Amino acid sequence: GGERMAKAYLEDKVYDLPVKEIVLGPQLIRHDVNDDSVIEMADSIIQQSLLQPGGFTQLEDGTLQLLWGSRRLTAYKRLKRKTFPCTFKANRGPDVKTIAIVENIQRRDLTLNEECDAITHLHEHEHLSPDQIAIRVSKSREWVMRRLMLPGLPETLKGPVFDGRLPIAQAEALALIQDPSILSYALQQVYSQRLTGPQTRELAQILSETPTVSEAVEAGVLHARSQGRSDEPRLKCEACNNMVPIQRIIIVRICNDGLYRDWE
Repeated sequence: GGERMAKAYLEDKVYDLPVKEIVLGPQLIRHDVNDDSVIEMADSIIQQSLLQPGGFTQLEDGTLQLLWGSRRLTAYKRLKRKTFPCTFKANRGPDVKTIAIVENIQRRDLTLNEECDAITHLHEHEHLSPDQIAIRVSKSREWVMRRLMLPGLPETLKGPVFDGRLPIAQAEALALIQDPSILSYALQQVYSQRLTGPQTRELAQILSETPTVSEAVEAGVLHARSQGRSDEPRLKCEACNNMVPIQRIIIVRICNDGLYRDWE
C-alpha cells in the first residue's frame, strides 16, 4: 500500500520535512493561503527566514502529523517551499487543549484576558518554562512574562489594563508603588496628564521611593493632622518647601531651556 515507512526520529531535533507529506492534527486550525495572517507570515519568512520551527510527531503508520505551527506551514505552502523545519516530539498523546491553546494564541485574535489564561495554563498545568512557552507560541519571552505577571497586578491596575484604558508597560511601572493611596494618585496623574510610558516610569520611580503612609507618619516624613494621625499622604513641594497633600502635587512638563529662561 500507500503507507509510509516509519523512520527513527530523535526527540527535540529539528528536521526538514517534505511539505506534501505533513498532515495536520485533528485539533489544528486549517489556514487558507490567502489569509492575511498567512500572507504576513510568508513576508516575514522571506525577510528573515523562519524564526521558530513547527512541531511534529510520527504516527504508528509512519504518518508525519503536525502538532503546532499550522499557520507557518501554510505560509511555506504559499511560498511553494518543498520542505518545512519541524521539531520532533514522540507520540505520547499530546494534550489536545495545550495544542489548541498554542494555535489560538498564534491566531492573534484573543482578548488580553484570554491570552493570560492561556499562558498561565501552559506554565502552571503543563509546567512549561517562559522560554519554552515563547518558542511554542512564536512570541518573545517578554510577551510571555507580561502575561504571567498581569493576573498578579493590584486590582487598581488590573481593571484598566484588561479593558484597554492602561497600556501594559505603564501598569508594570506603576506596580512598583506599594501604597494603595499613592498608587491611586499616580494612576490619576497618568490619566489627567496623559503621561507617556517614560513619564509614567519616572513618576512611578519617584513615588515608589515614597514610604507608605503609616511608615511615613511614624518616621515624621508626612505631617499628620489632628493628634498626629492622617490617612492623607503628603509630599514636599519643591517650590515652596511645604508638605502638601499628594493630590495637590502636579506634573509640570517643562524642558531645561524653559526652566532657566529669563522671563523678564
